[in-house]
Amino acid sequence: MACPDPDPRDPSTLVAFCDGSALDNGKTSCRAAFACVFPHNEAWNVAEKLPTVQAAATNNRAEYLAALEAFKRANVQDPSQRLPLYIFSDSMLLIRSMTEWLPTWIKKNWRKADGKE
Repeated sequence: MACPDPDPRDPSTLVAFCDGSALDNGKTSCRAAFACVFPHNEAWNVAEKLPTVQAAATNNRAEYLAALEAFKRANVQDPSQRLPLYIFSDSMLLIRSMTEWLPTWIKKNWRKADGKE
């Protein structure tokens, strides 16, 4: 059975729409940015370029930073983590990381399939 879409106006849920994008992905000239939109609290909305001084910019890094921003802002709103946070993303890498692979990584103490860190 499918889970119903959360109501962004419902105060008992936190909803974020996240996206990342990159120009010249995979090249040294790559530039990337991300956005995280909270329909229940527009003051939390953020859109930023990835800093060029950190690791090389990629579309995947931008997607993950958008989700990280959602987690950060949810922790400010709900430090006890009692409210569900719904993150909407078009990144299958991010979605599978959070829903499929994360439980296995935790279970294996963050080790790869070959047992290495």
